[in-house]
Amino acid sequence: MEAKNPVATLIRVLAIITYCCGAFLFLVGASNGVIDDGIIALIAGFLSGTVLLGFSEIIRLLHGIQQKIH
Repeated sequence: MEAKNPVATLIRVLAIITYCCGAFLFLVGASNGVIDDGIIALIAGFLSGTVLLGFSEIIRLLHGIQQKIH
């Protein structure tokens, strides 16, 4: 039985929140007529969320390897 890693879960949740915030800021910027700032927020949210999601997967995979060794 593989145990859940709370750090990986927390980072994954933060990645999802980052994606949502980037999309929200894009919509706010688009509705206010400041589309350039909205696009920047969308791209920044996507990149930041992807980095966090990558770290989450790395931690999850390393935890799985550590569980198999011990």
